[in-house]
Amino acid sequence: MARIGEDPEAFEAFYREHVQAVLRYATRRSRDPHAAADLVAEVFLAAITAAAVYREELGSPIAWLHGIARNTAAAEDRRAARAWSAEGRIAGRRLLDSDDIARLEERIDAER
Repeated sequence: MARIGEDPEAFEAFYREHVQAVLRYATRRSRDPHAAADLVAEVFLAAITAAAVYREELGSPIAWLHGIARNTAAAEDRRAARAWSAEGRIAGRRLLDSDDIARLEERIDAER
């Protein structure tokens, strides 16, 4: 397993062996094919990064990948919830336009 983080051929073999299982997980989690593809990519990128610390006694490679997928999906859910919350807080409020930005730049320059 540690080799997948260092050896492109080892990673390719690992990817080919497990991509369908990760893709099935991603498509169950998402209604958007682009989001599912992003999740698969993020899972395998995380696997490359974490390959050196993989511990076989804690589970099979596919179980490990499912754990990474679950954590990655949960992180995305948290990010989306924060974005949704932020959008809710600014809904109905006037945002800065280009004239506002120009006035701010003038004030900053004047302060200097």
